[in-house]
Amino acid sequence: MQFTSTFYILFGCIGVAVHGMAVPGLDARGTLLSRREAELDARGTLKSRREAEIDARDTLRSRREAELKARNTLKSRREAELDARGTLKSRREAELDARGTLKSRREAELDARGTLRSRRDTEIDTRDTLRSRREAELQNLD
Repeated sequence: MQFTSTFYILFGCIGVAVHGMAVPGLDARGTLLSRREAELDARGTLKSRREAEIDARDTLRSRREAELKARNTLKSRREAELDARGTLKSRREAELDARGTLKSRREAELDARGTLRSRRDTEIDTRDTLRSRREAELQNLD
């Protein structure tokens, strides 16, 4: 019995020693594995941070593009307003030009009437002159 108990003690110590050595080896592997997992996780975090940065850049890019598009839209709206104002201005200028043309036509008519009036006055004046000459001749005959 003593042999058996010594045997168990001896092999028990060896088993405990082997088991003790094996457990730290497993722990060491597990630690290495967890370190690697931590690295991979950190890389994944870095990757996700990078993806987040890229996503943020894309978001900023799309925001900037949206701003530029909005500015272009505002610019085109402003250009359209200015174009419309120009059109309104040209319409107004056309109206004023037409009024000016009408005014110049009216002035031409008035001028023509004045000319007609002055011609008529001249005719009347000529008739008066002829009348007075005739009267003078008649008086001379008397």
